[in-house]
Amino acid sequence: MKRKPIPWGRGRPANRLLSYTALLAVSLMLSCAKKEFESICDENCCDTTAIQYEYVTEIKDAEADYGNGGFWLKNPINNVPAVNLCDLSVDKVKGLENTFDPTSLPESLSKMPFAYRISGRVYNDIYTVNIIGRPVYWIRLDNVKKIK
Repeated sequence: MKRKPIPWGRGRPANRLLSYTALLAVSLMLSCAKKEFESICDENCCDTTAIQYEYVTEIKDAEADYGNGGFWLKNPINNVPAVNLCDLSVDKVKGLENTFDPTSLPESLSKMPFAYRISGRVYNDIYTVNIIGRPVYWIRLDNVKKIK
C-alpha cells in the first residue's frame, strides 16, 4: 500500500526535524545579529539603510578641505586622513567651494588651506574594511564652517 505524502513536507521525520532545527538556528542568529547591529548603529548613522556602519569617534572643529564627496582632515583619524560624506549630510555641503585636489597629492599637503572646520560623528564601513583591509570612514556632519 502506498503512503500518501504529507502536504507540508516530504522525507523522513528525522530529516524534517533537522531542517526545522536548522531554520530555527538561522532565525535566532539573524535576530541576535540585528540586536547587535542596533547597538552598533542607531538612527544617527550615515544613510537610510544603516546596515554597515559602526561608530568610531566624534570630531569638533576639525580642520579639513572639501572635495570629491568628502573631506581631507589635517589631523587624520587612526592614520586615515580622508572621510567620505554620509548621504544624510549632503544638504550641509551644498554650495561649498572645492578646496581639495586629489590629483596633486602628496606634494600639495603642505599647501592645503584647510579652509573648513567640521564637526560630526565618524563611522567605519565595517564590511569594506574586511575586503580592503583598512578603515573607510564616513562622517555625518553636525556643522561646517568656512574660515579661510
